[in-house]
Amino acid sequence: MARKMIEEESEGGEGGFSLAEDGAELGTSSLRGYLGYMLRRAQLLIFQDVIAALEPFDLRPTQFSMLMILSTRPGLRQAELADLLGVQRTNLVKMVDALESRGLMVRERSLEDRRSHSLCLTSKGGSFLAEARAAVEAHEAKLADALGTSNRDELLRLLTLLNRNFIPRDRGE
Repeated sequence: MARKMIEEESEGGEGGFSLAEDGAELGTSSLRGYLGYMLRRAQLLIFQDVIAALEPFDLRPTQFSMLMILSTRPGLRQAELADLLGVQRTNLVKMVDALESRGLMVRERSLEDRRSHSLCLTSKGGSFLAEARAAVEAHEAKLADALGTSNRDELLRLLTLLNRNFIPRDRGE
């Protein structure tokens, strides 16, 4: 049975994908041994749920990530935030504009480098983030229930290891 279409966040825009309960229905069972394919399927399922969790807040997952990072690193420069999130700087500017217009963050000229901007959450942004974070933590609890706590922890450990050690061909030696 096909799952409902979901939007996928990307650096350049959005697109739709549908998923089936069983990859065999789509003739994809031969792909189940490929890590990239299975990670992608899992990512799409997880994003479908987190997008739904954040919908009442009119917030996208990347915007939530921006607020989370700024809650622990106030004054971070826009360029640094873009690098941490892996998004293009021009796309980040649009997201900052949207969150700033809602009164959730402020952008100020950096004292160290007047060509760049520092970002900080507003008090409204901090309160808003606490509410959105509760919704995302409920989403995370669903993932832990699906996997079991020890498997969830092991998956996080393995994904962290992959993120640290894997070097794509375009950045490889």
